[in-house]
Amino acid sequence: MTMDVPIFPILINPTFTILDHQQWIGRLAYIFFGIILPPSIPKFYLSTRTDSGQIIEEVLMPVDTTDLFNELCVVEDQESLLIVLKRWANRYSIFDLVQAQGFTAKELKNLHPPSYIKELSWKHSEWLIATIKEIRSAHLQKRETMNLEEYYDFIERIRENLIKAEDRVERDAQTLYSLCAAYHLFITKTPMHMVGTPFPGGFKVQKIGEEYFCPVKEKQKDVPEALCKFCVAKQLKI
Repeated sequence: MTMDVPIFPILINPTFTILDHQQWIGRLAYIFFGIILPPSIPKFYLSTRTDSGQIIEEVLMPVDTTDLFNELCVVEDQESLLIVLKRWANRYSIFDLVQAQGFTAKELKNLHPPSYIKELSWKHSEWLIATIKEIRSAHLQKRETMNLEEYYDFIERIRENLIKAEDRVERDAQTLYSLCAAYHLFITKTPMHMVGTPFPGGFKVQKIGEEYFCPVKEKQKDVPEALCKFCVAKQLKI
C-alpha cells in the first residue's frame, strides 16, 4: 500500500505572489478534481511512500504537444473532436496547469494596476481548471453540424501561433489553451473567456439572456494572433 506525499499546502488568506499563485492552483485543483494527478513535466517527480517509510520517486514523461496538435488536425466532426479533447485533457496534470499559468503570469506582469492582474489571473486560473475538468466528463448532449471551414481556419491560426512561440513553455501553454478554446468554441458554443473575466476599463464578459457579450470583441477580432474572431460572444456596448 502506498500513499501520495502532499505537494501543495492549503493556504489561508494568501498574499498574491507567483509562488502563492501556483499554490492556489493546487488548492483549486484539489477542490475541482478531488486529487492531485501524477505530474507530467520532467523536472517534477511522483513521490510515494511505502508502509516501511521508503520514498519512491518516478520521473514522468511530458505531454507531447506535437501529437496533440496533429490529432486536432484530422478532426471531422464534434464527436471526433471531443474524443481527442477528452483523451488529452486526461493526460494533463496539475503541474502542466501550473507551468501554463507561470507563462501567463509573465505575460500579465506589465499590466496595471496590480489589483487588475490579481483578478485577471485568478479568473484565468478558474477558467483553465474548470474547463479541463469539464472536458474530462463531457458528453455530447446533441450532435450539431460543425463548421469545418471555420474549424480548420482556427487550427491554422493555432499553427501560426505555435510557430512564433519562443520556447517550449510558451508552445506548451498555447497548445493547452487552444485545447480549451476548441472545446468552448466548437463543442459548447460558449466564449473562450468565462463570464466575469475582467478587461481594462472595468468591463467584463457578460451573459445577458442566452447571449454572451465581450468588451473587446471588435477591437481584437482582427488581431492576427487572437482567436477572438471565432468566439460566439458579441461586442458589448460600452
